[in-house]
Amino acid sequence: MYLNYHKEMSNINIFLKFRELPNTKLCEKLDIYRSKDISKLAEKMNKIFSQQKQMLKKIISYRQSLVEELNYYKNVCSKTIETNQRMVIGLGDESVFEVSITLDHLTGVPFIPASSLKGLFKAVIFTQKIENRELSESEIVSFQKKLEEDLNSEDTDVLEMQILFGTQHLKGCLIFTDTYPSHDSFENGNIFEIDITNCHYMSYYTEGKIPGDWENPNPVFFITVRKGIKFKLDIFFDLNRWNNIKEYLKTRINSIDKIEKTIDKWMNQKEIWDTLVYEALSVYGIGAKTRLGYGTFKIL
Repeated sequence: MYLNYHKEMSNINIFLKFRELPNTKLCEKLDIYRSKDISKLAEKMNKIFSQQKQMLKKIISYRQSLVEELNYYKNVCSKTIETNQRMVIGLGDESVFEVSITLDHLTGVPFIPASSLKGLFKAVIFTQKIENRELSESEIVSFQKKLEEDLNSEDTDVLEMQILFGTQHLKGCLIFTDTYPSHDSFENGNIFEIDITNCHYMSYYTEGKIPGDWENPNPVFFITVRKGIKFKLDIFFDLNRWNNIKEYLKTRINSIDKIEKTIDKWMNQKEIWDTLVYEALSVYGIGAKTRLGYGTFKIL
């Protein structure tokens, strides 16, 4: 059993860290860091993707084949999601331009980092918990501190979040993976669009002067993933880790029946994931500018 689990660990690590060897022609043609006109960059990038879609499809196929080989990790959520509006992740990261976007560093494919998904889903569940409990501001702070403590609380809500997402000293049972576009997203090659934001009152923000209509707008172009791009979302549950946690909890708390029933819902009830995914990706959104509708998805 240990050898099989060790093999599965190797598979999941490959899946999480997988990067195809760079395609020399793609890297040479794209050459985005020498492009001085970002307003023309999306057109150039889309043209390259249309020429390289077969290579990109092979990468996605390989990643998906790894998903199907995982046995000790239960695939609790597998959905196709489609951008309902434009999406931009990593807008504030370092870049040769004024703004950035998260791309696979070898292929240039836009993706949703696992860390972003984990943070979003955890924030949604946390918000639901404090709303259901009608906690005051001080109680919210106390509840948040409990989530960082050791795994020995009698509070089922605290235990639930700790088991799912982990603590500073414990890895959670949920495994989020980088989410890449699905095959059909590469058919027409048009993945990127340029958007623009204008700062109308530069002297106000930089020098504290009185804002006025006599100032010239300062347009800033940035790259986005366009509306209508499909991504393949997969979330796993580590069964072996959960078994170890259960054995540990038996030595620390009086009864684990309640928390077992709670975690069992996350492992086996499709409805609970349907609700969470909709809430997280269709209502909250992911990435930058979500208040303007960016980063929201249709759940297909």
